[in-house]
Amino acid sequence: MTTKLYHGDCMEIVSTLEDGSIDIILVDPSYSYPTNQFRPEARVAQRTFGEFSTHRYFFKQYIAECRRVLKSDGDLLIFCDETFYAVLYPLLYENFYQTKMVVWNKKRIGMGGIWRRQFELIIHSYLQPKKERSGDSDIIDDDIVECKPVPSKERLHFSEKPVELLKKLITKTGKRSGVVMDTFMGSGSTQQAAKELGFDFIGVELSEQQFAIAEKRINET
Repeated sequence: MTTKLYHGDCMEIVSTLEDGSIDIILVDPSYSYPTNQFRPEARVAQRTFGEFSTHRYFFKQYIAECRRVLKSDGDLLIFCDETFYAVLYPLLYENFYQTKMVVWNKKRIGMGGIWRRQFELIIHSYLQPKKERSGDSDIIDDDIVECKPVPSKERLHFSEKPVELLKKLITKTGKRSGVVMDTFMGSGSTQQAAKELGFDFIGVELSEQQFAIAEKRINET
């Protein structure tokens, strides 16, 4: 098993990778909302989805690069919320054979207003039909302790995902070996999941602080 870590901008680094060299891309990208999303006075005025144009511009380029570096039977898995699903789905529809939405039920109520969020969405896009069938639901609602959110006091990153959940997603692609890439590496959780399953790993992280944390974690594991 090999591990390659890159400190820098994901678009610059991914552009240097060979076509068809990655089996699985598993990411939890950071994103922000338009200013009007948080201005009550703007919500009674005219708003347009065009306010997400800068986000769409980035992800259009990013998803095209993902497709380029993925193997012909590659998989792309992206964590997102209900707002960014609307941004991402049309782009994935244009580039992948199939795109499915999976709900991760955290079994813990988080932030929110009249409806407080208890879930995260995971988009699973793939380039070829999946021949295998299973009894798995599109809601990940396990009683497995390790699939529940990482406790706040134990997190190495504010949106850190549990390793067992990431392993479940990697396994669900049907692949048993190959290269997993995370271009928003954070604290290195995806690397740990990939390593425990016997996959090679490529990780990219822009934050110097988070890169140092991931590098330390990888060395320790």
